[in-house]
Amino acid sequence: MDDAFYRDFLTELSSLDDFLRRRSGDDELVAHTDPDVRRLLEAMAFFAARTRQAARDEVRGGVQRLARGFLDNLLWPQPARALIQAVAGDRLTEAAELPRHTPVRVRTPGGALGVFRTMRPLTLLPVACERVHVSPLPGSGRRVALALRNRGVLRERTLPLSFTIDYLGDYLSSLRFHYGLREHLQAATVFFDDEPAADARGLPCAVRYGVQIAADEPVDALERIRSFFHFPSQELGFEVELPAPQRPWRRAWLCLDLGADWPEDLVPNQDVFRLFTVPIENLRAGAAEPILADGTRSRYELASPAPFSDMALHSVRGVFQETEAGYEPLLPVHLSHDGPAYELDLGEDGRATGLRLRLPQAFETPRKVSVEALWTQPGFAASAEGRLDVELQTRRIEGVRWQLRGRVTPPRESPLWHDAFDMLHVLSLRSKRTLTRGELLHLMRVLGADEDCAHGELAPLIGAIDAREVPAQGREGGGVKQVYRVALRQVAPELRGLVFDFVARMWMLLDAWSANALELELAPARKAGRLLTEGRWS
Repeated sequence: MDDAFYRDFLTELSSLDDFLRRRSGDDELVAHTDPDVRRLLEAMAFFAARTRQAARDEVRGGVQRLARGFLDNLLWPQPARALIQAVAGDRLTEAAELPRHTPVRVRTPGGALGVFRTMRPLTLLPVACERVHVSPLPGSGRRVALALRNRGVLRERTLPLSFTIDYLGDYLSSLRFHYGLREHLQAATVFFDDEPAADARGLPCAVRYGVQIAADEPVDALERIRSFFHFPSQELGFEVELPAPQRPWRRAWLCLDLGADWPEDLVPNQDVFRLFTVPIENLRAGAAEPILADGTRSRYELASPAPFSDMALHSVRGVFQETEAGYEPLLPVHLSHDGPAYELDLGEDGRATGLRLRLPQAFETPRKVSVEALWTQPGFAASAEGRLDVELQTRRIEGVRWQLRGRVTPPRESPLWHDAFDMLHVLSLRSKRTLTRGELLHLMRVLGADEDCAHGELAPLIGAIDAREVPAQGREGGGVKQVYRVALRQVAPELRGLVFDFVARMWMLLDAWSANALELELAPARKAGRLLTEGRWS
């Protein structure tokens, strides 16, 4: 008996007791303290609570079937996430590439093992930052010079250096520093071998902020927003691409020239710029234990692959049945009319507990069914305390050790699983051409910008939102373009980074919600007519 059902049972029993207490004197038919009467009352309360639970489950299940295929990227739980850093030693002499989804193991002092994977590619170089020097620039501003030492052999190629900002171990302070670089960085240059003078100009370097998504990387926009609000530290990075040197080098100075308006209380130092840091998430791709469908039942348990018995199903990537011609995919129920299909059996927490199969010929011809899925460990983050050991699971890079930066962010369920009517409301918004302020902010909360998020208190800063449709230009594909004008209230300087990220995700949401061209205009803004297009300020 779960807690929710027991609460319903006690509520029904209390209501029956109150009803009998009101019938006293000549109206009293039975004594509610009689043992036989108590057993009858408990049976009635149990039946009423079970009926309520069944009705609630049926309503939620019906809404889930309606939403399946439309809101899948809003319903899966968010796995535990963390940041790890590669610390290169003298034995790393060449560049090493880590592809996206490289398996990582995290072990707790108590022996618990967490299975993670990297969320983006990482290029490791035999380069270390030895010190950071800050000096004034002629006229105004300041130069932050990062002294780099090359410990290996780097051939003539462009060198991507990835940094993550970690200011005092605090996210809000780190975000303020990161946003300060966006606003006040005037130039990034590099000097090879010779230490530069204060007014010298080196070779220009390209600088990119945040996450760079490869063209062939299938990442859903709404899932990116949910991932960001769950673990915003993943966006505190920037990448500097050093130009190819003309000759081998041992030392270099990466110079970041900052404007005169750089905040005086933000002091750059060596600990702020963390080289070769990558976010990881508690997900593992793999097939479930094979299912033999023989037509004697419709529901099958999904067992995690050995030896990870503590793993729970996160999401299903594909279901396949074995035929004479090989494995062929099964369609979800909401896409299949009357042929073979599958449906996930979901619990109240949004996690799949089983698989329902519709295979009309399975009784006559039993077949094997394979389920490709993502698996997670819901309870690992609770035990991830103390000093954690981090290592790559499938490879070893000589001269590199790994360490955790900060804490492990625990997993989080989707708020839609606990409110079927809210799920229906969000589903109905899919058919709207434009969204109002209330609808837009509600969707942002559903995506994770609530009281548990660093960006959850920004809704009062968003004023009126006016949406209109105008003819699109020819280069925008013709048709209709939607223009949203967002009024921002006065924003404190220390909140500008939060507001920038919030509005950028608002743009991503609107762009994913509509098939038309989109333009987002902020008013008032520091610069008149400031627009957000393609997720960037123009």
